[in-house]
Amino acid sequence: MRELLRRLALAAGVAAGIWLAAWSPEALFRVEAIDFEVRYKAEYAPRNGPVLPGAMFAAREFLRRNTNPGSLESFRARQVEHRLLEPIDDTRDWFLETERAGGAWLTVDDPRIAAYFDQLKQIRAVWLVSYLPSGLSPNHYLEIRWETTPRDSKAPRSLVYPFRGLGFAWIAAAVLLYLLLPGRAPRPDEAHSDPAMLAILDAVSIVMFAVIFYFPLYLADSAAEARDEIVGGVGFFWAIAALFLLRLLKNATAAARRVSADREALRVTSILGVRVIPFSQLTRVEPLVRKESTTGVRLHLSQSSPFDLDWSQLNNVEPVRRALEPLVARAARFSP
Repeated sequence: MRELLRRLALAAGVAAGIWLAAWSPEALFRVEAIDFEVRYKAEYAPRNGPVLPGAMFAAREFLRRNTNPGSLESFRARQVEHRLLEPIDDTRDWFLETERAGGAWLTVDDPRIAAYFDQLKQIRAVWLVSYLPSGLSPNHYLEIRWETTPRDSKAPRSLVYPFRGLGFAWIAAAVLLYLLLPGRAPRPDEAHSDPAMLAILDAVSIVMFAVIFYFPLYLADSAAEARDEIVGGVGFFWAIAALFLLRLLKNATAAARRVSADREALRVTSILGVRVIPFSQLTRVEPLVRKESTTGVRLHLSQSSPFDLDWSQLNNVEPVRRALEPLVARAARFSP
């Protein structure tokens, strides 16, 4: 059972760690303190200095020279039309703080964003940018941009992936628990699976499980989007990842398997417990043949169904084979 628990703990810890490390919010908000007078002059005021090369600069110069922007007031009115937030409280301190910081990135849980979230949501139906009057002057506004794809934004990674450190800690803890809970070492007279090969298979299985489990989370714009697509593409990839989880469970079954024999009985240890097969019940023995080679024996018993002992995947089989040889010979001598 320990073999099963350590592998289940490994898979669960890795899956939880990947989910936490890849988790990102559905939206972030870029807040900037703007002055429409400065923006108006930057857009339409005559430019001094040499003309810069490039089609983009030439196009902007053409529009600047051939567009009548109207007055500063009309320019400001056009910018904030249908995108104006109604102030709930005094926003002057917020504006000054944002201006000093050169802008800020906020999450939906920030109290200032939460206070205006309903208004932002209504404007977002058409516009991603909203404007909030600062109360300092008619031209000073807070510009709030709704970033619908935070992973593609320039926001700090600590905001885009707030639980990344915790996720890595979960993965490290799962691996450490797997290493600190080794299975029972086999006795000298026990046939057992190769522990080195099982460790390699475990490593390959958990790496493939992690990669395939993470892939749809990487493609999605947020964890919520991945969760909503679990019936579609995300579920398809996770179903493939589950196959490698089954491989881990199969490794646990192989790691727990032990076979030993004495003069009276054959003892087979599995992940479910120990089965004792008394030799007194043995009535007939048949070889198990696979691809023209003997891989084990089938023991016919008087009080239960036949038992197949396949030792092709086991190490240290010789003690068991030596214990069975006289019984096999006796069964062959008395078989009809």
